[in-house]
Amino acid sequence: MHIVNKRDFLASIVLLLGMLGFYVESTRIDTQGGVDLGPLFFPHLMVIVIAILSVALLFKSISFSPASEEKKAAPEKIFCTTKDQTVFIALFFIYLIALPYAGYIPATLIYLIVNMIYLGQRGSTKWYIIYICSTIGMTAFIYYIFAKVMLLFLP
Repeated sequence: MHIVNKRDFLASIVLLLGMLGFYVESTRIDTQGGVDLGPLFFPHLMVIVIAILSVALLFKSISFSPASEEKKAAPEKIFCTTKDQTVFIALFFIYLIALPYAGYIPATLIYLIVNMIYLGQRGSTKWYIIYICSTIGMTAFIYYIFAKVMLLFLP
């Protein structure tokens, strides 16, 4: 047994440990009565789905056949390899920091629009209109599902 892809192996281990932490933290959420779709439903669903995908990634990154000596690959870069990845991660952390202060709706609208403009097609007003409309639509849909259907508080 040997590791074929160190980046995938490391990512799967980090995700599994993170999902374990999220599961433990989600048990601290206060439940109100016997509601089927209570506040624990979505966190547990996401933890289970991501944990299953992490295990699949872990098995994909490991080879159970003997390692061949003649085939040496170049060392892999573990962290951000492109400028776009670095900017995306930086914007995500800025969004996480701004979320408690600005609130869900304004922070999400700004974050998604900036990411779409940065990572998407540029140059045409049509694309900017598509970015803005899709961002408003998705943010409103997610807000409706969490705040109105599941009656969960969003910051």
